[in-house]
Amino acid sequence: MLEAACPLAREAARPRSLIRRAPMRACEGRLAVADALVIPSLDLCRLFAGAQEGLALAVTLGAPMDALIRRLMLTDPALGSAVGACASALVDEVIDELLDGQREALAGEQLRLSPRFSPGYGDAPLSCQGPLLTWLEARRIGISLTSGGLMLPEKSVTALMALRPVEEKA
Repeated sequence: MLEAACPLAREAARPRSLIRRAPMRACEGRLAVADALVIPSLDLCRLFAGAQEGLALAVTLGAPMDALIRRLMLTDPALGSAVGACASALVDEVIDELLDGQREALAGEQLRLSPRFSPGYGDAPLSCQGPLLTWLEARRIGISLTSGGLMLPEKSVTALMALRPVEEKA
């Protein structure tokens, strides 16, 4: 099933991304992202402890992917589920490629990236997704948020990462 699904997902994908570097500081259980938003999260504070900057990203596979999955869920639910699984893996591939490029650029500055952390993970509230998307201007790549907090297109991801000196441990 996956052999049939993954080529369909790759064909439907219209990857778009944006990444923004900004001051990000952890203090008293909150992560301040530039002067734009504050995220209450002890988990993010641990990740960003001592960091002065970070990266925020938004990545989407686009609306055609959602349309394909919805259509297949009506006509062939097993294939639709398999395409959805392939799309989830594909969005991670897109992020990995984007971050590989960032790592190369940061190496010249003697900086490295922490693991990525998304709203809704750990104790970072999903309610910070809207302000993060607004700050990132994610509408430029077609990402919006429903009133129920679901990102559209559904195969979209946001994440935050701390920037640290190469010699420093996370």
